[in-house]
Amino acid sequence: MPSIVRDVHVENLLSGRRMLVEWSLNPSVEVVTVYEIWRSTMEYQGFEKIAQVSAPTYQYIDKVPYTFGIVYFYKVIGRDNSGLVSDLNASNAVQDSTFDNFEERPFRATMVTYDSFVKGEVPTGTKNSINTSFATAALFRFATVEVFVNGLALVRGVGFTENANQQAITLTVAPAPSATLLVNYIAV
Repeated sequence: MPSIVRDVHVENLLSGRRMLVEWSLNPSVEVVTVYEIWRSTMEYQGFEKIAQVSAPTYQYIDKVPYTFGIVYFYKVIGRDNSGLVSDLNASNAVQDSTFDNFEERPFRATMVTYDSFVKGEVPTGTKNSINTSFATAALFRFATVEVFVNGLALVRGVGFTENANQQAITLTVAPAPSATLLVNYIAV
């Protein structure tokens, strides 16, 4: 049976609508193939499995309802290739709450994987010299977007802004239909 998953941490992301759950991978000798994420609004009971991710993934983003002041408790357990799982009851619950005010905090994670980097993506949106709104294919980490028009980098806050939904960007000047528009970012 896999040992208890260690170093479980939860971090409330932008506007309290997403909770980042992270953990340390179990030792490789345990051959954990899947990590299950369990959530409750009570610390010691009522846990329900909300997701599972394949190893070696070590994080999961829980998209919670848009509420303020709700405390969520999380547990993570490992399952090996024979179906044995770590003890849910022996696992310690970690918690965080949705914001109780309108304060927003930037996205923060402890590690970034190679697969998180998106380079040279063409964002969706119409280039017609009028439209300034474009969207990335995936959610991005706040303050990681780079925008290039015809190979020239735009300055954040001057040439473009990142919208709070972590997927939209707004250009200060609409690009011409013939312009080449590319973005780089770190995906959530």
